[in-house]
Amino acid sequence: SRNNRLASSIPTKFFAYAILGGYEEKYQSPSTYRYALDPRAEKMMTPRTGTVTEGSTKIELGAKLRSLESNIGINTNWKITFYPDLYASDTESNPYTKNDGYIALITTEELLFIKAEALYWMNQKAEAYNVTKQAVNLNMQRYGLNVDNLSSKDRVRYDLFMSVRLPGESVFTIADLMQQKYVAMYLQPEQWTDLRRYNYSSKTNGIYYDGYPVYTVTTCLTKFDGTLMTVKNFNTEYSLRRPFNLYAAYWDQPDCYEDPSTKAVYSPNAWVNRLNPDTETEVKYNKQELIRIGACDANGNVDYRWMQKHMIWAMKNSSVCTVSNNIEWK
Repeated sequence: SRNNRLASSIPTKFFAYAILGGYEEKYQSPSTYRYALDPRAEKMMTPRTGTVTEGSTKIELGAKLRSLESNIGINTNWKITFYPDLYASDTESNPYTKNDGYIALITTEELLFIKAEALYWMNQKAEAYNVTKQAVNLNMQRYGLNVDNLSSKDRVRYDLFMSVRLPGESVFTIADLMQQKYVAMYLQPEQWTDLRRYNYSSKTNGIYYDGYPVYTVTTCLTKFDGTLMTVKNFNTEYSLRRPFNLYAAYWDQPDCYEDPSTKAVYSPNAWVNRLNPDTETEVKYNKQELIRIGACDANGNVDYRWMQKHMIWAMKNSSVCTVSNNIEWK
């Protein structure tokens, strides 16, 4: 058995800041706009405070949905308790992390997102937008937010969220759809399947679908003067990126970059697409099959390149996917 690591986990900047739209402390408005653009944010995780000591000075940290870049450690002066409570124990609003919570095999909103995605690629984008909106509203309800019966302040926040992230069918993109599905699939393993299906598409690797970088968020908060938030406040961009500090012998190879001399843009081969076979079970009892498919050598040594190989359903096999380089996909 393994311990539950949720108590010692920290949300990534991509999720808390970009996808959920977390605000810097100076832009927070706890009474109306709260801590993030997405009304589900505090239902998923509870913002926490902290006290940092620098020399002889104590600095009080206000409540915030703090986050870290992937694979970056905590400042040595900080504690894990300065970061959000991922159990959302202040409200017990997260259905997946309560004592009597559940593990969802599939949810109604996931089915709706699947339908919306199918409609989108059938070029029925107006219908796809409406189904996506329906899925988002249903997911909000799962977190205790009944969009048909919101308080006046919650209505202001919900309307702002919709105007920024799902403004209308005429400007609806596959990025809008999949970013909202990313929220709805929080704490569910199929979230990774979607990332791989769209090949971690963002401006960091130059992979676009229907002309859009799927996991580049273009509507993060830029600034707020403390009065009225509008769509015009949200025009800062943030992209999904690969974790820092990866093992260079595996993940700092020339074919991991569009241009190895600059390393400015990742290639499609720079991302984890599979898990290594387990050396205590698969390698011991099914080694010949692993050798056949190229996952290990004759001595049972796992080949790291196996993790880079795309699944069949994640290869570039359609004109809707465009890439900024001609590197061969593994």
